[in-house]
Amino acid sequence: MSPRSLARVLGFQVLAWSGLARAQADSAQAQFDYGLSEMLAGRYATGCPALAASQQRDPRTGTLFTLGECELRWGHPASALQHLISFLDEVARIPSSAERTRQVERVQIASAQRADLERTVARLTIVLPEAVPPQAIVRQDGVVVPRSAMGAPLVVDPGQHVLDLTLDDGHESAQRITLSNGEVRRVVLAMPDAIAMPAPAAVASPSPPPAAEDPAPPAKSHGREWAWVAGGIGVTGLAVGGIAAAVAIAEKSKADSVCGTGNLAAGECTTQAGVAAGNSSRTWASVSTVGFAVGAAGVVTGLVVWLASPSRATASGWQPVVALGPGGEFVGAQRAW
Repeated sequence: MSPRSLARVLGFQVLAWSGLARAQADSAQAQFDYGLSEMLAGRYATGCPALAASQQRDPRTGTLFTLGECELRWGHPASALQHLISFLDEVARIPSSAERTRQVERVQIASAQRADLERTVARLTIVLPEAVPPQAIVRQDGVVVPRSAMGAPLVVDPGQHVLDLTLDDGHESAQRITLSNGEVRRVVLAMPDAIAMPAPAAVASPSPPPAAEDPAPPAKSHGREWAWVAGGIGVTGLAVGGIAAAVAIAEKSKADSVCGTGNLAAGECTTQAGVAAGNSSRTWASVSTVGFAVGAAGVVTGLVVWLASPSRATASGWQPVVALGPGGEFVGAQRAW
């Protein structure tokens, strides 16, 4: 529709209001005049609410048409579409054909705008979550949406919207959505989070007793090693002494067989072999004496060192034993039971 035609239609509206001024409450007339002037001046944020207030105070078919035009210019296609549809429905219910004829030009404009807006607006279907209490309140952009409108397509403006669900206990959830021109969207509201219950105070469990530390291994002592060395030397000395004693005895027996016999005095020999056997016997006897002395000293030293060293039982519990007795030396092992 051309601006000139629209201005003419709106001018008719002003004349109609002027003619009915005496029959209308001053507040409704004043709000309409103010709203129309603000709309024509491009101040829709003040003009459209004034027109809506006038329509609420004194519902008029012409006011619906003007309010739809104001919302359309303001950039609210959904609101404009709703007002234009209401205008067309009101005109269709006018019983007077003459009155309907006077609205023909407006009907043509509203019908054309309605067709355009049907392709522009978005449609939003709001679905409540399961088990939502009946006292819950749903808001779209801060405006309460009636429970009867849940599950049915709602005509909304393209752009961003905020959907709120508030329970009777004050908990609420909010969802932001963005709709494009002509978009059809179905949104299931999110259930508000439950009250965060404080976690129960943790009961301090008794601390387990500290694990007994393994005793530190005793410092390694080399006394036992030296005891074994001394004992080995002692055993070797005893062995040498024993062997030397045996040889000395054998040489003495050989010398005794040829010496000190007949008219010869003890130790006198008639042959060189006897003399050599006697000398050898004395030499081996000396070696035996030294061997036994060294062996006895080594065994005693090893035993003393062993006893003075830190105890370290063998895996089997056996302990080495070196002893001297009437029957000679003894080297072995013993175990405590």
